[in-house]
Amino acid sequence: METTSAACAHGAGRTNSRNASAREVDAADVARDLAARGIIVRAKGRRTLVAEISEAYNDVTDVVDIVHNSGIARKVTRLVPLAVMKG
Repeated sequence: METTSAACAHGAGRTNSRNASAREVDAADVARDLAARGIIVRAKGRRTLVAEISEAYNDVTDVVDIVHNSGIARKVTRLVPLAVMKG
């Protein structure tokens, strides 16, 4: 606790910029992929949706494992996405 001042990462961190993500994928493909996983999607537009693709982020499992194993925080449950709302 003293080392981190009771702070912990709140996300996995990006591996791609929003612009790079938008150039790499098609919004319809993203919406289909999320729907196939049971995730409801609502976005203002194509660029808004593709800017937040999962592939643009580090693997959250790796990040959580590092935080847990370093003693900064401890895992208590695993959450799964139900919806994506961007706009």
